[in-house]
Amino acid sequence: MMVLLSVGLVLLMAGVLIVTICFSAALSIMPYISGALISLVICTEVPFAKEIVPDHPFMNYCVILIIVEVIIAALMRIKWIGRATALCFNEIMVGIISMFILDAMKPDSIGYCVFITLVYLVGNLVFLTTNSSKYASEEKPVPAGIIISTLMYAIAGYFILAIPTELLWQKYIEQTFPSVVVGFMVVYWALRIVICGGILVKGIIRAKKSLSDDQIGERWDIDGREEASSKSV
Repeated sequence: MMVLLSVGLVLLMAGVLIVTICFSAALSIMPYISGALISLVICTEVPFAKEIVPDHPFMNYCVILIIVEVIIAALMRIKWIGRATALCFNEIMVGIISMFILDAMKPDSIGYCVFITLVYLVGNLVFLTTNSSKYASEEKPVPAGIIISTLMYAIAGYFILAIPTELLWQKYIEQTFPSVVVGFMVVYWALRIVICGGILVKGIIRAKKSLSDDQIGERWDIDGREEASSKSV
């Protein structure tokens, strides 16, 4: 009996370890999977992209894929924007997966929509925080880094808001309360403007403050050098 329990415990621990390794691997490659999908969209939707290697769509895709993946890898390794890049491209992938899942659902009550939305938001929070935290930097970001990060956070915010709203709540409202669809869409667009616009405005304010602080610091350095020079004379 003890032998069976020991074997079962070992198998359980091995299973947990395998799941953990697979989850960590998935977290690491998720931005690059997003890059592969973005490359596919570029190949199919951007006219000039089809002419990189004429009459060879697979080669076209490979060239664009390499370019996109190199850009993603480079952005993720820039200390000021690495976390925002990881979060943005992870959210794109999570959003695409969620689109298929939520599109297949049939919301039949407000409680159903609330429950699925909460699960979606909590899952997003855990997943994105876990995967993007390792790219965080303790160094003070430069203004350009703040602006780029802000744009990526705004894109991620759009996906987080749009997926459950358009594929869950809008579907439920259209089926149950068709007379208020217009009002619902007005509120939804207002939320998009407030959330995404708020992220952008906050980022611009942070960038301006950082730039002002840098200019003040440079001025102090210049004044300090001038004062030291005058004393030495």
